[in-house]
This record gives sequence, structure tokens and C-alpha cells, in this order.
Amino acid sequence: MKRPFFMLPVLGIAAALAFGFFKIYGLFTRPDVPLQVSATIDHFAPGVAIGKTMSESRKKVYDARWVQHLGYVGEINSYEFALIRLAAAGKARHKPFADDRALVESVEFVSVNGGAEAKTMLDVGTVFRSSPKDGCIIPSRDDMPYRRVQYWTTKADRGGVALISDWTFTSETSTAGIAVWSMVAWAGPFKGSESLLAHFDSRPCRDIVGT
Repeated sequence: MKRPFFMLPVLGIAAALAFGFFKIYGLFTRPDVPLQVSATIDHFAPGVAIGKTMSESRKKVYDARWVQHLGYVGEINSYEFALIRLAAAGKARHKPFADDRALVESVEFVSVNGGAEAKTMLDVGTVFRSSPKDGCIIPSRDDMPYRRVQYWTTKADRGGVALISDWTFTSETSTAGIAVWSMVAWAGPFKGSESLLAHFDSRPCRDIVGT
């Protein structure tokens, strides 16, 4: 049966309304990422973003591979950082195989370029226009170092960035002799261990293990 010609505009309006609904729904369900966080990520890894799907973000990462309980790990072309970790949101992070439809919940940049840490800290401090808070990551094993966490959050605690570096330097730690540091970016309120995916203590490392 041939449809009346006047049905075409009606179908067009319906399609437009449906498109508008899903566009607005996507805006409201996508994580609210403050500019300080999104701009920091995009500066070091253009195209990677919190709230994008893993499939979208991993296209900007070289040799990306899935790590269960985390997400994608790969390389980036950056003077400051060698590796990038894209943490998947929710239960997708714990899947044994990649879930490219999962959203990126947080991003971690890993560096062995000790000379770039001071400049990166200055840049992040300028973006947030404040001094960092000081905390500590407690190691899960005896051969791992305590790690200093210097972190910034937005005024309304809508997201933040943390610089993490080794605090204890002994011959027994697995990173002895290597200047490993990283930068983590997340959206939403800072939730300590949950945001950093590590055992976080709000006290400075010096108060826990001394200098």
C-alpha cells in the first residue's frame, strides 16, 4: 500500500524529535567534565576524553591493549609521558576482555622523565589557580614504595588532577633507581582510593613514614 505524500513531513519531524531526544539524553548522561580536567587531558593526549567510549579514545593511543581490572593501556607521542591508561567505568573495568562500548572514567599518564615533573606541576597549578593538597598512596606489597599524591580539585569538587611520585627510595623497592611518576585526571567528586584506583590516605607521606 502506497503511503500518502503528506506522511513524509510527519516522519521527518518524528525523526528530528528522536534525534534531539537522544542528543539531549547523551548530554545529560555523559559525565560532567570540568574544563580544567578536559583541557589537561587533551593537551597531552589529543582526542582522549573522559566520558567518551573506550573505542573512541583508544584510537588516539598506540599499541593499546586491554588489562583486566583497569582498561586500556598504551603508548602516546609525548615528551612528558610514555604510557597512558584509560580506566573503564563501572563493571566493564573488571571484564577479562575489552568492552569498547564502556565509557572512559579516568585517565592516567605515566612518565619516567623526571625532568618534566616540575614543569607539569607548574602547568597544572596554573590551570587550577591553586596549590595542591597532599596525600599518600599506601603500597600493597613490601617491595613497592609509598607514593606522594599532590592533587588539585575544582572549587565545586567536580573533578581534578593528581601528580603521583615515589616517596620512599630504598634499594628494596621495585622502582629503585627509576624516576617513575604519573598524572591522574578524573571527573566528579574526589573519592580518594576510588578516584586513584589505589589505597589512598589523606595524610601526607611524611606523616606516615617520615622523610
